[in-house]
Order: sequence, then structure tokens, then C-alpha cells
Amino acid sequence: MGNDILRSAAFGGYEKADVIETLDALNLAKLSYEEGAVPLAELKRTADKIAGHKFKKVVTGGFNKQDVENYFRSLCDEIRNMTE
Repeated sequence: MGNDILRSAAFGGYEKADVIETLDALNLAKLSYEEGAVPLAELKRTADKIAGHKFKKVVTGGFNKQDVENYFRSLCDEIRNMTE
């Protein structure tokens, strides 16, 4: 992935708590798969669900929208392309 940093936006952006909660959910699903607790198909369903997540918007002090969208698209694509 080219950009591993989520920059803050001075105006607008996505709510930081929502972005972090969503990232935590994706990381938990990936960790569960790596530990053998869930099959790859379930991890991919979670990635698909998260890829469609609509982040809450804020007026000031959120994460940069483009950074967030690129970051999650990259993570979800990586999971979708995983094979057993």
C-alpha cells in the first residue's frame, strides 16, 4: 500500500472514532482468521461489508476523506484477493 497514513482534515473529513472502530472491526476479523477461528469466506464477507461502510462526516477535525477511502479500499482488496 502506498499511503499508510491517515491525515487529519482541517475542514470536513470522516469522524475519527468511526474510522478507528471500523478499522478495529476489520483487524479483529483478520486476526480471527489468522488464528483459525473463522474461515476465509467469513473474513471476505466482513471485508465486503466494511467496504460498503458509510463513514460519519464531521465539519472539522476528521480524517482526510480520500486517505480513508484509499486505505480501506486497499485493505479490503487485499483480503478479497487472499487464498487459502
